[in-house]
Amino acid sequence: MSRTLYVLLVFAFTINQDSFAQDSPHGDIHILCQACHTTDSWQMRRDASFNHSQTGFPLEGQHRSVDCVTCHTDLKFSGTNARCTSCHTDVHKAELGNNCTRCHSMQSWKIADMIQKHQQTRFPLVGKHAAVDCQSCHTGFTSNQYLGTPTTCIGCHRNDYLTATNPGHGAAGFSTNCAQCHLVSSLTWQSSFDHNLTA
Repeated sequence: MSRTLYVLLVFAFTINQDSFAQDSPHGDIHILCQACHTTDSWQMRRDASFNHSQTGFPLEGQHRSVDCVTCHTDLKFSGTNARCTSCHTDVHKAELGNNCTRCHSMQSWKIADMIQKHQQTRFPLVGKHAAVDCQSCHTGFTSNQYLGTPTTCIGCHRNDYLTATNPGHGAAGFSTNCAQCHLVSSLTWQSSFDHNLTA
């Protein structure tokens, strides 16, 4: 065999060596097989050194303790959807958007700092509003529905407005915008006029 032919064959073999390798059943991932599998079988290694952070989705909080098959329902791992709703049912029915981490953490579904989270909404909780039970305003609380909760005073306090007697608000023609007279930051129905007199 001529030296030129030999060099060409070696070069062709080098270029095409990937064609002799087995295609990964896990899709287009760039992790060595032996990071997870033993070399004498396809069994998972007990000391698997796979670092999930390499995928762009680090396993944090509760995600560390779930079985891989919970999220990876087949052997193809590349292209797994990383959106929360691809694995978790959206009990809010998309009314709060698709960024669950605005309220929830990877540690727990429970929201420890709901008042602080609420400050980022269009209705910050101040005064008495920060102390009432959520379901007082959110009538769909038990079904995790919050859309349609009124943000105007009269939306929640119509009965207070209609039953006020000292003075009768409706009869006097007072505005239904309670904040014109009452202090939103107060823990009582104290009016801003009373506050100005005692200040």
